[in-house]
Amino acid sequence: MEQGAHYAYPDNVVKRQKRPVEQGVAIKVIHKGKEVVKPLNKGGFDDISFRGEYPLSKIRYKSADIPLEINLECFSPFIPGDLEKSANPCTILCYRIKNNSKAEVTASVAGWLENAVNPYDTDRRLGVRTARLMASENRKTVYFASRSNGATGVPRLEDQHGYGSMSWSLFQPSSQSRHMLNAGDISDARDIFSAVENSDEVASKESEMGSKEISILCDRIRLEAGEEKEVIFVLGWYFPHLNHQPDNRRDLMGITGIKDLKLHYANRFNSADEVAAHICDHFEALAGATRLWNQTYYDSSLPYWLLDRSFISINCMASHT
Repeated sequence: MEQGAHYAYPDNVVKRQKRPVEQGVAIKVIHKGKEVVKPLNKGGFDDISFRGEYPLSKIRYKSADIPLEINLECFSPFIPGDLEKSANPCTILCYRIKNNSKAEVTASVAGWLENAVNPYDTDRRLGVRTARLMASENRKTVYFASRSNGATGVPRLEDQHGYGSMSWSLFQPSSQSRHMLNAGDISDARDIFSAVENSDEVASKESEMGSKEISILCDRIRLEAGEEKEVIFVLGWYFPHLNHQPDNRRDLMGITGIKDLKLHYANRFNSADEVAAHICDHFEALAGATRLWNQTYYDSSLPYWLLDRSFISINCMASHT
């Protein structure tokens, strides 16, 4: 169980943090002719509140210089009694944006993510990282993967630590949505918006191993006075292989055939793009049942602290996807 392993071997987590993945979400607001750009983090907002109600994280962003209230619900689908629907390798980020002013507001929300497939490989001879746009009626997805060059005398990417795929999606994007693949190593919110607004919007790009490339998805909404709308991102991943373990869990490598074993979700998906398609095709059912469970559990006469505390031990037992 991955969460239990984090408690037993906290140094493993620290080592992973030495290779952080560049990612973020930012908002650009135009109100009464004034433009304000803010990252959705503590650097951009001075009034942020957090409420954890397993499996939902509820975060509220407010700032005196924009007339919006932004509420984020972040979760992986969780439906008690249904293993398959509770074991999807994804995280949903649902931003509800409300205009609290008496005038129209235009808001653009941009989310960016680094291609972190094969994150520890820097030898250009191994192959390339790839970013492709996958679009359908209900989603716009950036699909991240890697591809071996097939050169002799060098390891295959398929055998390296962190081989797999990732996906970063906009669920039900508007006609105003935009994307940019391989925007380089940028993280400043204004640079993010400048890049995606001036993007050539190509559908596929490659990058050398060792380079740091983020890709961006952005959507724009118009809000009348008092109106509220949603912008929803879906992060998916497909890293099912068990053939690499930290040194203090190296004994697992002694299990016969472990290099051929994969995590359970590999029985249902072959890539992170398939994960994105599944979540977006079944979004209402998965998100609806998760929220219903949350509402049912907290619709109680018991105090919040007891409800929260009762679930902590169960949360720690959840196995990773």
